[in-house]
Amino acid sequence: MTASIATYVFACKAATISPLSTDVAGAAATYGTKIYIPGAMKVTVNAPMDVKKLQANFQTLAIISTLKDVTVDIEFSEFDPNIFALLTGAALTPGTGTDYAIGLNSSNVAGFFGFEAVSLGANGAGSNFSITLNKLVATEIPTLGFTDEDFQKFTLKCAAVNPVGTSNWIDVGYHSTAVVL
Repeated sequence: MTASIATYVFACKAATISPLSTDVAGAAATYGTKIYIPGAMKVTVNAPMDVKKLQANFQTLAIISTLKDVTVDIEFSEFDPNIFALLTGAALTPGTGTDYAIGLNSSNVAGFFGFEAVSLGANGAGSNFSITLNKLVATEIPTLGFTDEDFQKFTLKCAAVNPVGTSNWIDVGYHSTAVVL
């Protein structure tokens, strides 16, 4: 089957992560409560191929190319302690009012999570493009700090893991009626 539409993609409208609850053979992955990534600005999925060639007599006799080492960068503009705690495996300790604390140490283990994002537009009003990665783990925590006379932006770097169950590694799609996260 071939798709009948080429799609332009405009802007990141929304993105979410959800803690992975189960990933077992023969079943789709299940997730906990979605956490919206505040100020999601950019999503980059890098999906290089592993290429194997059979060569003899100065020619290529066969070639096989498979998906390998999928990485994801998610750029966002607002710090959310719930996301930070999920990504690092750290405990989020609520304080008084809106105060909180997150303590990190070498015994923290990053948890797996699912990721979804949708574009603002794709091929006209009311449509969008979506990307779903069903099992990710953070490979770097977003850089913490301050920027002189500017807003701090955060980048989450992740590695995709092929799910054990029936879920795909990556799902992408065009929706003539925009999906909402």
